[in-house]
Amino acid sequence: MNRAAHALLHSTLRARHRDFVRLTGWSLLQAVPTLPPGQLMARAAFGPEPPPDRGPQ
Repeated sequence: MNRAAHALLHSTLRARHRDFVRLTGWSLLQAVPTLPPGQLMARAAFGPEPPPDRGPQ
């Protein structure tokens, strides 16, 4: 992102901080119900996650 765009974004978010926080919170509330079904579908499609590699012991 160039400096002008960064400065514009920063000044806008600073001026409308409360609106930004409210919008972010609302978006998270809307996204949370889709996480468990998405995880179940991913697990059904790709199988369970393998255990982490512990390296040489």
